Amino acid sequence: FNFFPSKLKNKLFMIQIIVLVSSFLEVSTVFLIGPVVELVSLESITEGSFIVKTLYNFFNFENYHSFLIFLICSLIIIIFISTLIIVISVYIFTKFSQELSNILRTKLYSFFILQPWIFHSQSSNSTYLNKIIHEANRVSWNIILQILLTNAKLFTALIIISGLIIYNPKVSLLCLFIFSISYIYIFKFVKSSIQKAGKNMTTTQAKMFKVINESFSGIREAIIYGKQMDFYKKFSGNSIIYAKSLQMITILGLAPRYLLELIAFAIIFIFF
Repeated sequence: FNFFPSKLKNKLFMIQIIVLVSSFLEVSTVFLIGPVVELVSLESITEGSFIVKTLYNFFNFENYHSFLIFLICSLIIIIFISTLIIVISVYIFTKFSQELSNILRTKLYSFFILQPWIFHSQSSNSTYLNKIIHEANRVSWNIILQILLTNAKLFTALIIISGLIIYNPKVSLLCLFIFSISYIYIFKFVKSSIQKAGKNMTTTQAKMFKVINESFSGIREAIIYGKQMDFYKKFSGNSIIYAKSLQMITILGLAPRYLLELIAFAIIFIFF
């Protein structure tokens, strides 16, 4: 975090706040949908649940229809604000990710270009190219920005869990324990698999850049001695490994979310 300038730190903090507010509005929308659906199916406020009666008495409404209109209007306003904030956050996220990648690229270029000759004699240009152009984008989007999104999801989960604990403390704590154990096991498996695939991506990508650099810088010799197919085989083999590693990272990045949602829904159906 100390690597970034103060201006970028402030932007990072503001983006985190925007994401948290957006998550809070999403949860508020979910909580409002329940009372609205319940009210539509009721004929009188006396038949409503504890939450509905509490909201009705808190705002001191005189009749059932005015309370229903108020909830519907509140729901529409919250959905509109939430959608607007999400659109704004997508724009800010995209802009910030490019700015962050640019800072990382320039910092890395400055680090490499200012090294003494001994350092350059022990490394290849393909290594610099790989780290400056590609690794900077991976760090900014796949690590830093994903941490911000994860914090928002944890905040959302905390709000939902707090509501469930108020509703049914014993069962909610049991469900929280089961969900936490599942999350820990999934996280450990995904972490080790992604680390392995990430190392393969970095290694094979550097090898591909090296093959490209060597083949085209010495294209005359490659044509004379007929080594084009040798370069092709090297590049093709590394490209296949890179594609498989990228595929693994993409799958592991998406699958845990749906698996955890499946576990959450199963817990709700079983215990609630």
